[in-house]
Amino acid sequence: MTSDRTNSSESQPQRPPNDDPAAWHAYWKVLEQPWRTEPEIADKRKKELARRRAITPDPDRDEYPFQDMSLSRGDVEWLLKTHEGGLGPLKFLGEVSGRQEFNLQGANLSGVDLSYLPLTATRFEGAILTGANLEGAELQSAVLRDASLMDVNLKKPISGGLTWRVSGFGVPQP
Repeated sequence: MTSDRTNSSESQPQRPPNDDPAAWHAYWKVLEQPWRTEPEIADKRKKELARRRAITPDPDRDEYPFQDMSLSRGDVEWLLKTHEGGLGPLKFLGEVSGRQEFNLQGANLSGVDLSYLPLTATRFEGAILTGANLEGAELQSAVLRDASLMDVNLKKPISGGLTWRVSGFGVPQP
């Protein structure tokens, strides 16, 4: 009987120390995840995020998996990588058909650097994005309806099909 598993030390580069952002960015590039910049999140956090992701959204009761939960960039990167059982983020609009949207409805992403992340078809309804950095983020078919966008950096987003209805003041236009 043969095994599909390979020796992990042979197939993956060595994990860098958490205090070396440049090394982490290089590590993710080797693993074909060039949009990732943060160290891997802790196993305990992964379990918490997986548990919350399993919650079925209920719009009638205004309940969503990450409702009122503070997320970091590292959390979002891990959620993107593991989206749909490991299929990863939606990379372009043509891929949206047949794929599940990435759901961050109601999440607290206040002040989080989400720059250059592949956020195609992400649902941000009701999310708190106050002071977040979305520069260069891929926001095709993203929905920002009723999101709090005060002081958000939206310079150079890739945003075809973006749906807007915002709360808060001082919303920059892309």
